[in-house]
Amino acid sequence: KEAAPGDIIAAAFDARRDEIYLQCFAGEGRAPTDPSLTTLDASAEQVPDTGSAVLCVGTGAALLAEKLTLAERRPHLADASPLPDATCVAEIAAARGVSENVLPGPLYLRAPDAKLPKPLS
Repeated sequence: KEAAPGDIIAAAFDARRDEIYLQCFAGEGRAPTDPSLTTLDASAEQVPDTGSAVLCVGTGAALLAEKLTLAERRPHLADASPLPDATCVAEIAAARGVSENVLPGPLYLRAPDAKLPKPLS
């Protein structure tokens, strides 16, 4: 399945712990939502309800589609691999004219599990 004009594309990645990383996209790659970490129970509320179908992609696509179905929305699962293809990402960046001087960096949506040890007294 591919996105039809007007569809919302929901990129959902399984964050474990009953959570997903989620960001939605509309026509021409416009992002109506910011990237977020959300619980599965709240995930359907995070997807804009435009009355159109929602194409779910990513490792959390099936998890999100289940919640959208329960919310009486119209989700579809993408036929594409659930993981991003680095070649496609590079081609998109090149087409957008990304400067070689600007390197991408990590986007942390969850605090780290590891904690620094307390100093010895």
